[in-house]
Amino acid sequence: TDAYNTKELNKRKINHILTVIPGINPPCHNNINYLNVPIYDEKDEKISIYFDKTYLFIEKGTKDSNKILIHCMKGRSRSSKLK
Repeated sequence: TDAYNTKELNKRKINHILTVIPGINPPCHNNINYLNVPIYDEKDEKISIYFDKTYLFIEKGTKDSNKILIHCMKGRSRSSKLK
């Protein structure tokens, strides 16, 4: 599934999309809520400044029967990890 595939988004009943890519905003669909986090996919990116905002969006996006798509480009700085 990708954020541009309206048919697949509707089929999977995805109604929230979290995009973690600077300068990329999927096309607006009337039945989908969007949040864009404009950070680069680099290991030194400071993602923690977005934790509160994204947590609330994900919580809302997974409540009741809601479904959410979360996507980025490479997955380097987006994954949780222990240091």
